[in-house]
Amino acid sequence: MSDLREIFRDNLPHPGYCLVLRPFGDEFDRVWATIRDALAETFYWIAVASLSRSGRIMEEILLAIARTDVVIVDVTTSNANVFYELGIAHMARGESKVIIVKQRASDRSEEDNARLPFDIAGDRYLDYKPTLDGIQDMLPELKTRIRNALERTSWFRLAEGSTYTSDAFSGPGGAYQFEVQAVAFLDRSVGREEKNFREGSVSIELTVRPYPLMDRSVPAVVSATLSSGAICKIPNLNWCLKFEYFESDRDQKEKDKAVICVIPAV
Repeated sequence: MSDLREIFRDNLPHPGYCLVLRPFGDEFDRVWATIRDALAETFYWIAVASLSRSGRIMEEILLAIARTDVVIVDVTTSNANVFYELGIAHMARGESKVIIVKQRASDRSEEDNARLPFDIAGDRYLDYKPTLDGIQDMLPELKTRIRNALERTSWFRLAEGSTYTSDAFSGPGGAYQFEVQAVAFLDRSVGREEKNFREGSVSIELTVRPYPLMDRSVPAVVSATLSSGAICKIPNLNWCLKFEYFESDRDQKEKDKAVICVIPAV
C-alpha cells in the first residue's frame, strides 16, 4: 500500500463528492441504495461497495477519501474496517466534513449511545431506523448536513439538449438565477467506460438573469465548450461551473448525462 502522506498529498478533494463508508451486507445495501436514489440528483455519491474488489481495495478506499469532499460513515455494527476508515477521514477531511450515522437499535437513546465506542460517543451523529419510513424521516436532516458540509457546492446532471435552472444565488450586485443548456456532447469515445464514466467535452449555453426577473433586464449569455475538469465563470456571481465527465448507463437504457458542479470562484 502506498504511503498515506503521499496519497493525500497527491490527490486533492473534488468539490461536491460524497463518499459513503459502511458495513457490507444486504440490509446496508438496501438502506444506502434507498438513500442514494433519494438524493442522487443533488449530490454525487461514491460508495465503497462500488469500488473494485481487487487485492488493492484499501488503497482504493484511501484514494476515494482523499478525493472526496464529504465522507458519510455508517458506524452500525461497530465494524473494525469502518472505524479505521473513519479515523483516516477525520484526519484527512476534518470533523466538519465527516457525517456519522447509525441505525437505531431501540427507542431508548441512552442504550443506543452506549453501543458507540467511547471516542465517538460524544459526537453529533444521526440515527435512523432501517425501515422505509425511518429512512424517509432521516433524509431531510441528512440532506441538510451534507449541504452544510459541502459549503454550498451543488451538482446537477444534463442530458444532451436539456436545460438546468438554478435556485437564486446571491452575488455582489444582488441575486441571480442561471440556466445551463447542454447544446452538444463531444469526444465521448475517450474515457473510463469500465466505471460508467466517459471523459470528453460538452458545449453549453449559460444564461444569467437578475432574480426576481425584471422586465427590462438584459440577461448575460455565455457560450463555452468545456472539457472534463474545465471551469467556466458564471457572470455576476462568485461561482463557476465545472464539467466533470459523462455518466454512462451500462445497459444503455438511458442517455449519457453530463455531470456538472457549481463551485466557488477562486
